[in-house]
Amino acid sequence: MSEIQVLSEQEREELRQSFAEEATAREFLEQLESNPHDAVSLRDLYLYACGDVKDFDIINIEKALASNPAMRNALRRMVTEAACYHSGEARAAGGSGPIPRFGNGFSIRYQTSQTVSDNIYIIIELIGEIPQLEHILYIFDEADTCKSFPLSPPRNGIIQVLVSRDDPLLEMLSDPKTEVMLR
Repeated sequence: MSEIQVLSEQEREELRQSFAEEATAREFLEQLESNPHDAVSLRDLYLYACGDVKDFDIINIEKALASNPAMRNALRRMVTEAACYHSGEARAAGGSGPIPRFGNGFSIRYQTSQTVSDNIYIIIELIGEIPQLEHILYIFDEADTCKSFPLSPPRNGIIQVLVSRDDPLLEMLSDPKTEVMLR
């Protein structure tokens, strides 16, 4: 007859820990092997922040941003450092609808279209010397979720955007907790 040696409680715990570590490592390796093209590098995130979206897959970056708070935070820091204008959160909301914004060197106000009452002009006024802009408006919410909106170049220091009342841009500008940045 053969004798089976019973493991001590400490040996069993060490064996469980080793198994758990090996299973976790195997799971990470399988994910890397199955989706190496889905990985988002800091370079890709930087290009996304700069609006240079021609060279990589936007869907992968937005999927990664949706699931990774650290990546959203990194994107916010990149945009904040490169932004020419930054408004911060709105001080107070005076009712429903978009909130006028004021920042260092610019302001945002709104005007209902006279031809189509369901449309609103977003008017961005740049004050003083106007730096070279990338013409991108970034809006961050409390969870660092970012939406970017392309803008036309300023004309006499003013950028106008015509949107409908149900446009996501107007919805985000109606939230006093959002931060607005121009690049």
